Amino acid sequence: MEPRYSIGIDLGTTNCALAFVELTEGAESQVLPIRQREMERTEVKRSSLPSFLYLTEEGNWEVGLYARERGREQPERLIHSAKSWLCHHSISPQAKTLPWRSKRVAEEEKLSPIEASAQLLKHLKQAWEERFGREAPFVEQLVTVTVPASFDAAAQAATREAANLAGYPESLRLLEEPQAAFYRWLEVTGENSKELRTCERILVVDIGGGTSDFSLFAVGDVEAGMPKIERVSVSEHLLLGGDNIDLALAHALESELAPDGEALSVDQWGFLTSRARELKERCLSGGEEQISVSIPSKGSALFAGTLATEVAADQARELVLEGFYPSCPRDAKSERSQEGLLEMGLPYATDCAVTRHLAEFLGGVGQVDLVLFNGGSLSPRLIQERLLAQLAAWQDGREPVVLENGETDLAVARGAACYGAQARRGVRRIDAGAARAVFLAVGEESEGRRVCVLPKGAQPEQRFEVEIEGLRLAVNRRARFLAFQGANDMEEAAGEFCNQNLDAMRRLPALDTLVQLEGGESIPVRLISEVNELGLLTVSCESLDDSKPGVWPLEFNLRGEFDFSPDAASRELGVSEAKLGKAKQVLKRGLSSKGQGLKGSRILKDLENALGAAKHEWNLDLCRALATVPLEGSAVISRGADAAESWLQLTGYLLRPGFGAAGDEARLDRLDELLEELDSASAKVEVQLLILLRRVVAGYPAVRQVELFERQFASLQNGRRAEAERVRLLASLEKVGLSQKQRLYGELIQRLDDQLKDGKPISVLLAGFGGLLSRVLLQASDDCIMPPDTVETLFDRLRKLDWSESDLSGAVPLFLKSARVVDDRSLNLSRKTAGKVASKLEKSGVPESRLLPLRDYVPVTRTERASSFGESLPPGLLLDGV
Repeated sequence: MEPRYSIGIDLGTTNCALAFVELTEGAESQVLPIRQREMERTEVKRSSLPSFLYLTEEGNWEVGLYARERGREQPERLIHSAKSWLCHHSISPQAKTLPWRSKRVAEEEKLSPIEASAQLLKHLKQAWEERFGREAPFVEQLVTVTVPASFDAAAQAATREAANLAGYPESLRLLEEPQAAFYRWLEVTGENSKELRTCERILVVDIGGGTSDFSLFAVGDVEAGMPKIERVSVSEHLLLGGDNIDLALAHALESELAPDGEALSVDQWGFLTSRARELKERCLSGGEEQISVSIPSKGSALFAGTLATEVAADQARELVLEGFYPSCPRDAKSERSQEGLLEMGLPYATDCAVTRHLAEFLGGVGQVDLVLFNGGSLSPRLIQERLLAQLAAWQDGREPVVLENGETDLAVARGAACYGAQARRGVRRIDAGAARAVFLAVGEESEGRRVCVLPKGAQPEQRFEVEIEGLRLAVNRRARFLAFQGANDMEEAAGEFCNQNLDAMRRLPALDTLVQLEGGESIPVRLISEVNELGLLTVSCESLDDSKPGVWPLEFNLRGEFDFSPDAASRELGVSEAKLGKAKQVLKRGLSSKGQGLKGSRILKDLENALGAAKHEWNLDLCRALATVPLEGSAVISRGADAAESWLQLTGYLLRPGFGAAGDEARLDRLDELLEELDSASAKVEVQLLILLRRVVAGYPAVRQVELFERQFASLQNGRRAEAERVRLLASLEKVGLSQKQRLYGELIQRLDDQLKDGKPISVLLAGFGGLLSRVLLQASDDCIMPPDTVETLFDRLRKLDWSESDLSGAVPLFLKSARVVDDRSLNLSRKTAGKVASKLEKSGVPESRLLPLRDYVPVTRTERASSFGESLPPGLLLDGV
């Protein structure tokens, strides 16, 4: 059937909306009221759907108003800001992680960012079917879903996958939100308006609940009776919006509400942040001088006891205006420090000043003639006036003309519906090429040389062909290209290599494909790219071998997985196939030889010579390719203690940290089979066995870590040899439950007390405590982190000792890790104790720069997370959450 309507959907961070326009001449867009639960037994229809999901006690996910209200009472059962997770590439959008770090929602009940977004989209679809399903089924209409202008190609693909999961039509289009808002203005005002005919540049400032988007449009000459409009640039992706203001207000209120300056509980904090949203809206609307704020007291039933305070409205307004919209010079730059506000796992912008980000975006573009404000955060007139005054100050007093937008919360959905209707008629009112260039890494280096496959400004359906001498595609196994998004000022043409300012590029999920052909290991190809008519990036490999024609699309690997044959060389190894083959022969000879040639250190040195690279440079894929040799058989293990010791040393090094590469689970299964044949009667073999297990145990699932814990803990209590390595191994079992960790903690505390009493060394125990009590884990979830009272108890035993002594020096890294402030307040030490720990470390010679993470939240870097492993990790290993 022919579609009757164009549907526009605003998939917002805080609110969603659906609008539609009939596909007839002169039809106007309309907003569809969305049915949703408001209270337990009450349903209402509202023009927007709050983007909240709440897991009921019955195991059902509720969406909308009811979810938002119930989430105030039990925030750990609430999912919010699902859209922001779609572009947070450190964590797969298909990983079931939401609600983030919740201890009240079982892992099997959690949703991935894609699934959570699909739930919202599905509810909107159901609202349509309820109203129009008989006459105009949803899947037969033209549907456009909006995304932030700053969404990269991978985030757009994730949005498309969420829509597919929700049952949306294949013809779904994507549209940038600022463009959609502009289309709505064009619908209301008309495309021949006086404003358009007398201006050159239009700025759209779109600030919603979770993101800030700036887009600049250029207005050209009149063509076919209409001014030409082109979207020329978009801002960087900024997780900065109303949610940040709510969090800042909540932090300001916490010191007023919390007794004795202590931190609020997790539930109290969730309740306060939702109350802060109301406070913000009330203080910006004016009319009130004092605003009351109250939250439940600790341990009380809801409203059975409360903590309360009074807030002066003018002080709250000043916090919002000066904190988020301060005056700044036209050449201001946003701050790029590592410190920043991070809540519920999302990497919010480190600089919360919208005006500084806007100044940086507009730097050098000249006069802005018109400005369109959009997004729920810009509905208060007070905020619009603040931004107008700032724009005027940058333009020597010339204030841009404001384009009227009476529906800052609905304009995007309405505009998307209008856009779909115009696209149906073959009309494109706004020219919008690719906002940024896309690069792929090619070559044998670990990240290869980066070639532009889609240039900035590429127009929809404009095809680009890139031929690179020697480029070949692996066949009959999964092949991967690392992908990157260029910075705003990168203007490389298709096929041009970029060798400068690589740090400014943003890494995207890898693009991969599987080509199945008979004969040969690879075929010569060229790269083909375009942004298709639906708004999605497509990249393909086209065969240059006439005898093996074909075109194979590359797809973003949103699962964070990469399947490849571990014994086959690929461009990801960082060495040639010839060097890999030579290294395998060296490894085989070393493991099968006798005498001095069997020493693990000697074999590692020979491997370095064969590969032409030091062992710390061997990347993840190369290590796993080499690991096939020791995993082939058990002959070496049965040839005596020296052979077994070398085999354990090499195998552990090549399999560390037990995860990160596809097939690692099978490799660990094979390792366990071989270890059953190991004779550990020799003390040095047992030491190497414990070291190997510590190196790979992060890849074991929780159930296997628990089994290993029980065996090794019993050995520790029975006083078996190799106590030092056994303690380190037990402390590295991150995934075991808190009950097992508490048993180990009790054992170590008892040994600490005994050895302090007897004046014996405690360095091994300090190392064990360091792994056991760390606030930052390599692989396990945060519900495996020991409670803060265990750190406080240990500190009480050690605080009077001199940590500068060699045997006590381990206390410094121990407390730098265990007293660190993290973004889960239930895991943080009390402020009083944390201050004492920081003071003790300072007296022990630790510089202030290293103490900052103990005083305030500082985001964890990849290096810091990797340091919890205790030794270097293979280059190329990607860690979640960084």
